[in-house]
Amino acid sequence: MPTELTEEQVRNLSQSSSQYLDARLKVQSGKPEQAEMLLKESFRCRELALGKDDQGLASIADELGLCYLAGGRYEEAEQQFKAALAILEKNFYPGHARHYPVLEHLGECLIARKEFAEAEPILKRALEISEKTMSGEHRAIFELIWKLTGVYQKLEKFSDAEALLAKGMKQLETPLGPIDEFRYQLAVVFASLGKDKEAEVAYRQAIEGLQRRSDYKRLADCLDSFAGFLQKSGQSSQAELASKRARLIRQTYGKSDHDIFPATLLRA
Repeated sequence: MPTELTEEQVRNLSQSSSQYLDARLKVQSGKPEQAEMLLKESFRCRELALGKDDQGLASIADELGLCYLAGGRYEEAEQQFKAALAILEKNFYPGHARHYPVLEHLGECLIARKEFAEAEPILKRALEISEKTMSGEHRAIFELIWKLTGVYQKLEKFSDAEALLAKGMKQLETPLGPIDEFRYQLAVVFASLGKDKEAEVAYRQAIEGLQRRSDYKRLADCLDSFAGFLQKSGQSSQAELASKRARLIRQTYGKSDHDIFPATLLRA
């Protein structure tokens, strides 16, 4: 049963909330060291107010893990994500939606450490939860599909990657957005499976789509990948054209950041 908080508990809880919000602002303004200190203090104050099993501590631990992840401190990040999951598991059933973002972050951490075999079941669980708790066209689902597909490719599980990409493409309601990214990834998978005809079709569809939505960084990446495929297929002249086009795009547009899954095209 809920109990009335003491004045000191209320003060600690208020301080924790304020520090957490301040920490997120520090992250956004590129001050991770200050954010780290605020998050640690926020965690301490909330734990004092509500105890070590309070569900709100999971969000703070997850945010701290993201700070460490951004700074390349992977071991510390992994510890925070696992601590957040342990708290969530005490408060929610295993398939609750609160688990999937932390699982996704842990998977990203393992990918950064090149521990792809360990990342696979983590991302699979995150995807299963998101598919059961969100609408089929939610942005988070496609992001997880993309990340898990990348893990499958690193593990040379190309058939699994092909099946997952095909599943993701069926869920899309729009011909824009991530379908072009999925076609690009599918082309790479087809090429790895020796399905050269399917690979060339997928590459050309991806290039056309990426060009249509002016995603120049991924267009250049895709063209470079296509050039490598064409070279291996004995189409040297076509490979040089694709490679030259990629170089021109990079010279013209630089290495700007991009959003693989535009929020305007998906449910956020």
